[in-house]
Amino acid sequence: MCRMRRIYTELTLSRLLACAAAWFVLAAVLAAQELWCPMHPNVRSTVSGPCKECGMALVPIPDNTAATYWLDVASEPAAVVPGRPVKLHLTVRDRATNQAVSRFDEMHERLLHLFIVSRDLSFFDHLHPEPAKNGGFDVAMTFPKAGAYRLVADLLPTGAMPQTLQDTIVTTGAVAPGAASPPTFAAEVLEATEAGVRARLVPANARVGADAHVVIELADAKSGEPVADLEPYLGAWGHMLLSSADQSDIVHSHPLIEETAAGGPRITFQTLFARPGWYRVWTQVQRRGRLLTFGFTVRVAASV
Repeated sequence: MCRMRRIYTELTLSRLLACAAAWFVLAAVLAAQELWCPMHPNVRSTVSGPCKECGMALVPIPDNTAATYWLDVASEPAAVVPGRPVKLHLTVRDRATNQAVSRFDEMHERLLHLFIVSRDLSFFDHLHPEPAKNGGFDVAMTFPKAGAYRLVADLLPTGAMPQTLQDTIVTTGAVAPGAASPPTFAAEVLEATEAGVRARLVPANARVGADAHVVIELADAKSGEPVADLEPYLGAWGHMLLSSADQSDIVHSHPLIEETAAGGPRITFQTLFARPGWYRVWTQVQRRGRLLTFGFTVRVAASV
């Protein structure tokens, strides 16, 4: 009887250990599933690796209590004079506590992507501020002319959702931002040329609320031969920033891998237009060690 009880006890203990091991395995599997692409949240995986849409590294999915943030920008000197160098200090703050955030994860090989767009949409720049010794990020900048400039920062605080934070710098001699009307355009501009490369923008299904694919076709400006020797730029075959005329909608996008030819000549971006009207689109690619920037103007139709 004692022997039978011992055998039963051993079997029970064995089952408990087996169940515990199974739970540990299940927990590990569930933990491994907590990975996604910050740029394409629908892309998820049980193992680490690149996003199948844009190639960005998958990261742990943050919990629903992740805080939101705001961008605090200071300039040195305080008065920003057109044509003169100025140092910008950017601090990311937790909106709930106002405390500075100090830990970030890389997004496409950088901790912070900073886009600067003038109010009239004639000026565009894409910078990567360096971490500062006293926290935050520093970058040198010269604003070309008087006016208001929108600063758009793309970043990923550790353990949080991706953030697109904005602020505005107004130079001396500028009209107050609230008094300036959104720019208007006479016609679409769907071709641009730089460094012997002609870029043509093909906006497919550019309507409000539609799944729009913005295709960039690259060719040699003289021969017309397709350009197929692009180099990866910041972990992607290209980067695109899209802004509505009033700057109420600004989107930073990366190419769709499955619809983009490695090295060119076609690069496909996916976006969603929130409202009809004029949009400026800037696309950046790298070729032979040189960064090329192409600017376009697109008119988006209302939904059917």
